[in-house]
Amino acid sequence: MLHRRWMQAALVLMAGGLATPAVAQDARLRAPVTGKERTILAERIRPQLVDVQRFNPPPRNIVIPGHGPEDGVGWWAARGRVITASALVQDWPRSDGDVVRVRRPGGEWRPATVGLIDIRLGIAVLDVEPDPGDPPPPPVESPEKGSLYGGRMVYSVMPAPVAAGAQIAKRVDAGLVNVRVAGPAGGVWAYYWLIAGPVALGTPLFDARGRLVTLVGLRLATGETLAVPTRAIEALYERRFDWVP
Repeated sequence: MLHRRWMQAALVLMAGGLATPAVAQDARLRAPVTGKERTILAERIRPQLVDVQRFNPPPRNIVIPGHGPEDGVGWWAARGRVITASALVQDWPRSDGDVVRVRRPGGEWRPATVGLIDIRLGIAVLDVEPDPGDPPPPPVESPEKGSLYGGRMVYSVMPAPVAAGAQIAKRVDAGLVNVRVAGPAGGVWAYYWLIAGPVALGTPLFDARGRLVTLVGLRLATGETLAVPTRAIEALYERRFDWVP
């Protein structure tokens, strides 16, 4: 059941300018970002990223080899709201000890709860206790028809590679990364868009102006990475209950 307070909050976000009108995609916006623009774009994107971690400990006195936290990424949608992939927090909570927490760049881990999850959209909304130092809602690219297309370049700031099992005190990133939209996924996944290369679950992807375009919703056993279509982000904001992929 969807929380009424989230529906009210969604209307406030829409009315308050979370979604900004998109400028027509001209040749300059289609061209890959280069030079100093990459540093500027990375600085616009970085504050919008959130590390998401879920840990469901095994029963007491039971050791499961290789069992550990599930790590992903999310988008700081508003004060107290993080959007991530539904696959990362599906079936939460599985037990009393099933913990979800988030961490903004340079910040500490903060507990979160799953306020809304919609597997049709491939998206989940996490509720986080707001902090006075949290930034205002970032802009998103208006989800116009055709905003995702094969060959489009989108961007994110990816975590730097770390050794397996390493304890990371704070996020260390590898700078701006180009992510290419390969095209629509096929078969039963035709609702999603295929992303070239591996990208962490929940990773938000941005346009050349630092506005959210979409985020990674699924990673298949075959290794393919799938992104949620732009219209799903729009549907989440508007809470169109009759919308189905």
